[in-house]
Amino acid sequence: MHVNIKGDDPYNEALELCIKLIEGNVEQNIFEETLRQGFRNKAFKLFTIDKVIQGLMKHCHTVVSDSKCAEIFMLMEKDRNSLRTSAKDQILYRMQVRNLMNVDEHMFKITYNKAKSQTNITFLALEDLTIKEGNKTDEEKWNYYLTSYSMSHPTEGIDSSKLQLPFLKSILEEEEEDESEIEGFSDSKLKVKIDENTYRLVFEPGSYDLFSRNSIYTQKPSRKTKKAMAAFKEALDGEFGLYKEATEEEGAHADAKFKSLVTEGAEAYAKFDEVAAEKAKAEAEAAEAAKVKAEAEKAEAAKSEADAEAGKGSDAPVTAAATTSSAVPSQLNVTLKTEATEGDSTIQQDETTDKVVQEEKKN
Repeated sequence: MHVNIKGDDPYNEALELCIKLIEGNVEQNIFEETLRQGFRNKAFKLFTIDKVIQGLMKHCHTVVSDSKCAEIFMLMEKDRNSLRTSAKDQILYRMQVRNLMNVDEHMFKITYNKAKSQTNITFLALEDLTIKEGNKTDEEKWNYYLTSYSMSHPTEGIDSSKLQLPFLKSILEEEEEDESEIEGFSDSKLKVKIDENTYRLVFEPGSYDLFSRNSIYTQKPSRKTKKAMAAFKEALDGEFGLYKEATEEEGAHADAKFKSLVTEGAEAYAKFDEVAAEKAKAEAEAAEAAKVKAEAEKAEAAKSEADAEAGKGSDAPVTAAATTSSAVPSQLNVTLKTEATEGDSTIQQDETTDKVVQEEKKN
């Protein structure tokens, strides 16, 4: 059966020809010759379409029959049925699928855009990000990093070859002891934050993580222990230590608290803040009482001084003489006498004063 491609609708004509080939209604040589007539030197791309379909059917059969593929397919359905998703959900989805795959198997990501009716298939290497950065802002990139960092899975976007351990395994002391018999004190309140610009990990001031064994207070510190403590204190006081963002008062408080741990033990360390707060409260109350007492003494002294001045003024006689000008007769002179009688001042005025004033007015 010979089929011609007229050119009116070449896509549908080629699709119909492929269907006939798969169903066995057209032989392979006739199929190829017809494609050459319609598409010339580009027809070779469809010569093996039957093998592609066979391989696709084989993969579909594997998805249905293989248990791991079936679980991956169920995970995909679960993700597709969710109306909303987040970066954390996508990372967890990828981790779950990777756990069901072999190490040498490749992973592909399929995304579908409903608005544009487009499907994208992307190869995902182990070091690739689950969600491409694209046009993300700095804050969105920082949030994505925090999401990945907070998970048990290795942080995405970080080159593992450049990572360094914070300590050397060779300097760790191996001690054979039963952990159930270790007696001590532990308190975990350590808080950290990640800088949005540098992504550097910084401890929050006032937070801490403590584990102390009781045996360290019954043994004398060795030279090695002293050296380790000195290095530890140097790290705390360093550029990226606990005191980087702490004030001078907070640093002094932390030093005193650490000394209480070394000298008095873990229990004293745990109660240090409570004891310090009570001590500060008592000192504040004492300072307030001293201030009130000082003000009361000052007021008492000022009152005593005022009383002394008043007593001194009442003991001295005061005589005030009012002398008129030359136009006023001398009879207008008034003599005021002040006498001290039992602490009170009495002003006596001459009885003739009023009479003299009245006579001057008549004249």
